Amino acid sequence: PAMTGRTVSLVDHGTVKFTVDSSSMTADHIVMSGASDVEVFKIKADASDETVPVKTLKFNLPNTVSRSIAKVSLYQTEGSTTRLVQEKTTFASNQVVFENLNTLSQPLVINKDTDSILTLKLSTSNIGTGANDTAVSGDQITFTMTNALVEALGYSSNKDLTSSDITATSVVSKKQYVYANRLVATKTADQPSNL
Repeated sequence: PAMTGRTVSLVDHGTVKFTVDSSSMTADHIVMSGASDVEVFKIKADASDETVPVKTLKFNLPNTVSRSIAKVSLYQTEGSTTRLVQEKTTFASNQVVFENLNTLSQPLVINKDTDSILTLKLSTSNIGTGANDTAVSGDQITFTMTNALVEALGYSSNKDLTSSDITATSVVSKKQYVYANRLVATKTADQPSNL
């Protein structure tokens, strides 16, 4: 008699998918100039068929807003463990480029069938007249990822993933509006003490 069973598909390399994580902020917000390590974007990464080491992650920035960015830090969370992967303080061609991630002492690896959360934290430059006070009030910072901005490798297959193996559709952060420090008001000495 004929027997039927499950269908098994054979693949020679894996795939990886990036999406905006449900815990990422859902509205635009204000970031003060001179702020440090403000969490601005969370991305969920899923690898299928094999574990995927990531070589390069790039994020496009709007024109000129890199002047308001002092540092961008990339973190990875798997389970209850969160670690700093890499920090960047220079932003050529309106991009944040995290590179050589697979050669770090702790490489960026997306484990097969395990949710991995990538977090971007933003530090902004100051607004002022000093040489490093390059931020401009009103700059709108967003981070955009596409499949063409990702370089990754199949761990078992040792094959470079092509853009068709990498999914990163509509992976865009909310806007971070840069403004000067909060206004601080103080009462003068001749005002009533109960004010």
